[in-house]
Amino acid sequence: MTEPQTPLSASRIKTAQSCSWLYWCKYKLGLPEKSNDGARRGSICHLVFEVLGVPKRKKYFDEIIKSQDVFSIPSIKRLIFKHAEKEGVDDAENIQMMKEMIFNGLSYDFFGGDLSEPTEEYSEKDFDIIKNDGEISYKIRGFIDKLFLYKDQKFALIRDFKTSKDVFKGKDHTDNLQDLMYSLAVRDLFPEYANRVSEFLFLKFDLDLKAKKTGIVRMEPLDPDELVGFELQLTEIQKYLDNFTER
Repeated sequence: MTEPQTPLSASRIKTAQSCSWLYWCKYKLGLPEKSNDGARRGSICHLVFEVLGVPKRKKYFDEIIKSQDVFSIPSIKRLIFKHAEKEGVDDAENIQMMKEMIFNGLSYDFFGGDLSEPTEEYSEKDFDIIKNDGEISYKIRGFIDKLFLYKDQKFALIRDFKTSKDVFKGKDHTDNLQDLMYSLAVRDLFPEYANRVSEFLFLKFDLDLKAKKTGIVRMEPLDPDELVGFELQLTEIQKYLDNFTER
């Protein structure tokens, strides 16, 4: 079977499925995508989570939690303003929204210790996986915001931060591409962790499962057959996108 060429991601697949012309413009012609304040805020929040996810910076995390103020660490304040100015979201309203979302994310089990002490933890764990075996052929690439591995339980907790204005609904909740992609990647990278759960944190909402509208969306574990079925689906998508033209 031909080696897969196009790196697949959840966003690339969703774009191709929703509008072939948009896919052509974005991924084939490389035309710049129109951004918005929400996307810019999201990229800055993710940057701060990545910076504070490094174990040696836990003292900064501790100070932020103690003071309940993201700006209590001058270097983090400078980082936010530097990128906010660059992205044009440095007005008071946008800055306040980012502060609140960042603190919300940091306050929710940021180092994965609520279950037990993780054996391993990763921030912005990248994956670039090629599989070309029999009837299965695909290439997937992406990042997992936070990944916690618990050896005794053989359990992997996959966490993704969301800054969007609403939580998942409909198919995004019941058949989520990111959940499938991340679970498949973790299965490949850490096969000994057979139990995997994806957790999406919507930072504009209360991160409490008992809240009237919680921002925690915890997916049902995927069984092995579901992942094999997804691999077959990816194989068909791979064929389509590897041979994609504007016609």
